[in-house]
Formats: sequence, C-alpha cells, structure tokens
Amino acid sequence: MISLRRFATHNLFLKIFSLVLAILVWAYVSFVFGAKVTNSSVVQIQMQNAPPQYQISLEQEEVEITFEAPSNTIDAHSKNISVYLDFTDIQSGSYTMKPIVDTPSEVSILRIDPPFIEVTVEEIITKDFPVKIILTGNLQSGNISGEPTLSPEVVHISGTESAMNAIHSVFVEVDISNASTDILSHAKVKALDNTNQSIPGLTIEPESVQISVPVLNTDISKVLPIVPTIQGNPQGTITEIQVEPYVVTVSGDINIIEPLQSLQTQPIDINGINQTISQQVDILLPQGVVVVPDRKSVLVTIAIEPMNSIVLEDVQISILNLPFDFNYSLEFPSLHLKVFGPASKLTQLDSIEAFIDVKDFETGSHSVQIQLRNVPQGVVVQTIPEKVIIELFSIESESLSLLHLLSIQKHRVLPMVICL
Repeated sequence: MISLRRFATHNLFLKIFSLVLAILVWAYVSFVFGAKVTNSSVVQIQMQNAPPQYQISLEQEEVEITFEAPSNTIDAHSKNISVYLDFTDIQSGSYTMKPIVDTPSEVSILRIDPPFIEVTVEEIITKDFPVKIILTGNLQSGNISGEPTLSPEVVHISGTESAMNAIHSVFVEVDISNASTDILSHAKVKALDNTNQSIPGLTIEPESVQISVPVLNTDISKVLPIVPTIQGNPQGTITEIQVEPYVVTVSGDINIIEPLQSLQTQPIDINGINQTISQQVDILLPQGVVVVPDRKSVLVTIAIEPMNSIVLEDVQISILNLPFDFNYSLEFPSLHLKVFGPASKLTQLDSIEAFIDVKDFETGSHSVQIQLRNVPQGVVVQTIPEKVIIELFSIESESLSLLHLLSIQKHRVLPMVICL
C-alpha cells in the first residue's frame, strides 16, 4: 500500500506537467494538421447529361451525406461536396440509381442517405390542340358581342405521355364585363384535366393568344389596326415597321364602320432612304368616322437596313434520287453562290444547300438547273453557274460487288422523309 502511494505521489509535479504538455501538443496538432472529425450535410442532387427530349422526375431531390474530414477544414469541405446522377444513354422507364458523390481529396464518405434514388424518365411529346374561347361577365347595357376570334387558333403543347393524356380542355378566358367597344387583347392559354385542375409539366407554345371580341351597339364602335401607307424605293430592305399606337377605336354609323378592317395613314415617302426613320403621320378617316378618344395621327417607325452581298465559294452539289444502278460524273463538283440581302441575314447562310434532282433521268449527258434549299427569308441567291452538266451511266449488276455498291451509295444524297 505504501509503495503504491509512493508511486502515485512520486514526481507528482512532473507527471501533471507531462499530462498538460500532452494535451497541449494534441490540441496543437489537431488545430494545425486537423484531426479527423465526422459531420453530415444535406446536398441537392444534380442531373448530368440529361437528354432534353425526356422529363426526369426524382422521388427524392436531396440526400444526406455523412463524411469525415480534418476538423480545421470541415466547414469549408461541407460546401464542396456535390452529388449527381448521370443520365448518359438513358431511355424511358423507371430506374433505381446510386448517387455519385464528388468530394475533395481530404474528405471520406461514410454514409449516403438514402443510398439509392428512384427515377422516372418519360419521353416528351408534342401535340396540337385547338383553343376554345370562354367569355365571362356581361357587356355594358345596350351592347351585344359578335363572334370572337383568336390568333393563332391552335397551340402546340409538349409534355410527358401521361400529362398529355390527362388534357381535357384547352381554352382562354376573356372578361367582357362592362365593355362597350371592341375587345382586342392577349390571354394566357390554359390546359386542364377532367377535374378542372391544371396539369404540371406542360409547355404551351405560344403561352398566350390574341383575342378579338367585336362589341356592337347602336352607335357602333370598333377597334381597327393602323396600316401605314409607304411609297418609294429605299436604298436597302425594310426589316420592321412599328406603329404607335397600332390600333385605335373608331365610332360612327354602323353601315360605314362595319365593313372597315383597317385604317390607312397619309403616305410616307422612303425613296432613297437607307436608315431607320420615324414620322408622325395623320390617320385617313372615312366621312362620319371619328377616333375615340380624339386622335389625329400616329407615330410610324420604319427600320431600313442597307443591302450587302457576299460570295460563298466551293459549295458542294448534292445529287438527289440517283438510282442504285446508276453512277455519275459532274462537270463541276461545286459552285459559287452570290448572296444579296441585309447584313443581319448574311450571317445565317450556313444551312444553304445546292442540289440537282435526277429523278426519272435516263443514262447520258444532261444539263440540269441547280436548285437551292434552306435559303433564309429576305435574301436573293445567284448560283454560279446556274446549270451543270451531269453524265449518268449504268453499272452492270452482275459486276457489282456488295462493297462496290456500298462505296457508291455512301456518296449519294437520298430524299429526306419527314415524319410528323
């Protein structure tokens, strides 16, 4: 007992000092070098390589990551952990996928909760739907509404097959409460199921349509668009015409107002103009017709872009409808295209294709007109040359090997079939 007491009390100060020193060394090492500690973080799941033609739904969009990292950097590392699912080569169906965790090198993943994610992949399809008009409210007393119209009358709706099958009605609502003049407005298109509930995940194009509701009364009023009268030849191309305001409300005798579809302006002379101009011009009104509220003129802005030209060199000529047992030789395998148009259009020429169609042609030499497709609107294209001589000759079937036939066919352009 005495020896045990002596052992416990012998060099007591030195023992206490050693213990304190050990604790300080441990604390220093933990702070400087970072002792491993455990932490957890909730991370949003990201989707990589998701194909645009599919809609992907995750049963759970977040996972809890339990990890181990040095104590002095654990807070920073918790922000640098990312979790994703890779959808490369994915097809329609239901999948159980394991999340992929991307972490800094000093981080060790201990647990992922949940370890697997249920995924549903559905192909996105598009269909056309006619739009119905629903009028709500009552017109001002003494007025009646004519046949409402909308533009466009059909919209394109895209979504998964299950969402598309749920569509029961596609419509727009127009509030005509207390209206006494024609209604011209835009309304958002709605798609509802058979319980009149909106269907998530649908894309409607366009989202809204223009609606016109004629409103007739004793002293009839009507909303009419303004059509500017333009004369002269500009030194360029008209790319846009804006009228402010573009519609006005007119009032007058029903026999005069009812046939009117638009109103003209005083002529605007653009002869020799090569830049954008704005002019305040008077509205031409028939006798007995007034604008409500009173307005005599509108602001017309005409955007004019100068004409430019470029030459596209060495454009390859494609051959369409060449029979399998024919081969050919061309006088020129390529041609030049001289393109005239606004500068903004001349940057959109990559899709132009030159081709000749030899459908129903016999063997021999033929002078064929070169044709073009995918020419942007608003440009003029001249082919140099305009025609090309093609020599067609048959290939003896008994001398054709499969490899020879394939080597010929890979240089041919077959007609495209577009499936809707």
